Amino acid sequence: MPRWVFLLGVGGLLVAVAIAFIVAYGLIERAPGVTEANVRRIRERMTEAEVEAILGGKGLRGLVIVGGIWWEDRIWSSQHGSACITFNRSSAIRDKWRVRTAAWTPAVLPPPPHDRLRAWLGW
Repeated sequence: MPRWVFLLGVGGLLVAVAIAFIVAYGLIERAPGVTEANVRRIRERMTEAEVEAILGGKGLRGLVIVGGIWWEDRIWSSQHGSACITFNRSSAIRDKWRVRTAAWTPAVLPPPPHDRLRAWLGW
């Protein structure tokens, strides 16, 4: 077998492994839950359902009316930190809560480095 055929095969294998790692990392980062990466994915004007799909479930609610505008703060918590999302109702879109701001507050103590591996393995 010529050397270039062997090197082409090894190069193709390395590219396939690199792509597999990139895809796996992307899937892990996009898993629903309260993480800093998921809070960064939240954009202004997203609906309540879209945020719940990203962060997983409903957060703790706090409702405020200021100057005739309905504001709602929701907090999602995890061992890594907490996410505070502020919603308001638009007069143009009746009865739809939309994101105004999203903030991440890390936990006081960082989790041990093996927690992500343990969560992935289900221990």
